Amino acid sequence: MAHLSYHGVFPVGGSPRFANLVIGKERFYADELYRAKLRAALLFLNACDSGQHGEGLQGLVSAALVAGASAVIATMWKVQPKFGRTFPQRFYTHWQAGLTCVEALRQAQMECVKASPVTWAPYYLTGLPAITLPGR
Repeated sequence: MAHLSYHGVFPVGGSPRFANLVIGKERFYADELYRAKLRAALLFLNACDSGQHGEGLQGLVSAALVAGASAVIATMWKVQPKFGRTFPQRFYTHWQAGLTCVEALRQAQMECVKASPVTWAPYYLTGLPAITLPGR
């Protein structure tokens, strides 16, 4: 399992390097992720716009799947920093309790439904939904 919590950038109109994650002055581009060798059951891309994609496979989610992740959780739009911390905590609590990836995601979303769509709606799962925490 890998969890990346960065600022995501998905440039309108695209570019040769397209989607990227930003931390300080450093950038990690989707084309770099395509070439990575991931052995992760789950990659959680906890970054704004990390689930956006363009034509074909131009995006971080598809790059992660091609690189070897079995499942990816990403966001479709901007995530407020407060919820970018609390939502994953809820997800991981349920996943560590033995729920599958999709069940843990749904449970975290249901807990946040009363607060606001801003808290739960950006997150979605792509890939194998029945992934469980390794060692469970």
